[in-house]
Amino acid sequence: MAPEAGTDPFIGPRDLREQFANDVVREHFAKRAPAEAVYRQDGDGYCLIAQQGSGARGLTVPAANEADFMFHGNPGRTGEDLAEFIADAAVRSGVDHLRLPLLSQGQAAFLRAQLGRRLPEWVFGEGLASVSPVTRARPVTVPDSFRRAMRKAAQAGYNIELSSRFDTAELVPLHEMRWGKGSRGSSFFEMLSRLLSEGCAEYIVARDDNGTLVGAQVDILGSSTRHFYYCVNNSAVLAGIGTAVMGFSWKRFVESDGEEIYSFGRGAEPYKYRYADGVRAWFELRGFYVRGACPRGRMQSAAGSVRDPSLGG
Repeated sequence: MAPEAGTDPFIGPRDLREQFANDVVREHFAKRAPAEAVYRQDGDGYCLIAQQGSGARGLTVPAANEADFMFHGNPGRTGEDLAEFIADAAVRSGVDHLRLPLLSQGQAAFLRAQLGRRLPEWVFGEGLASVSPVTRARPVTVPDSFRRAMRKAAQAGYNIELSSRFDTAELVPLHEMRWGKGSRGSSFFEMLSRLLSEGCAEYIVARDDNGTLVGAQVDILGSSTRHFYYCVNNSAVLAGIGTAVMGFSWKRFVESDGEEIYSFGRGAEPYKYRYADGVRAWFELRGFYVRGACPRGRMQSAAGSVRDPSLGG
């Protein structure tokens, strides 16, 4: 018997705008993996990737290190369906370990129990992995600190606005100035461009009188949540220019019709907590295959749980 919605943490309505953004990010990175390494639920949609590295093979989701929120499993499918798919993918890919990030505590516990029954020669554990500071009580005005920063930027001759022009040639040098050369590959910036072109995000920029980019921020837009996702700035030209850019984002949030939550994304940077009134906890499930004396028993016991022959790599 399938679990009821109240007991299955994977059943329930999804924010369709967030789901679309989630799909865009997942597919962007899935297409960069070898076809034989990608395992999909029901033949399309949600997928896992078998990664090779240093002799060990791990199974994880595309964009495991890039996404700030994630929907696990195909819409309309149960948590048991998801566990069945994960177990089947683990067996067919021959991986040694599994990592599923960005789960709620209930989802992580549910999958640990379900996978433990399906893969008895694996050891699973879940734990708190990160938090996202959030503002759930939307203020009626923009905080004074943001107003001051935006006013200071305007007085110094910097223009802050929404932009439809996403140029990696000008963004990458600014990124490297802040985070160092090679900290992000081209696929990351291509993903940002795709999110913007698909209407999943807003691009906020700060420029000087010559049009030189001095600050930028990307917000992913849900139906009710604005996700602060990526920012970079040259604070050497003006202290507080990054705060001014975020202030513009916050102004968009306050003046919107449907946005009720501002999420600052994963991270523990102090400035995020200045404006947050709570946190969203993210858990991670990890699993490791414990190699026994009879590997064949592993394959037989786990493969016996496969029910959907359409699952393909």
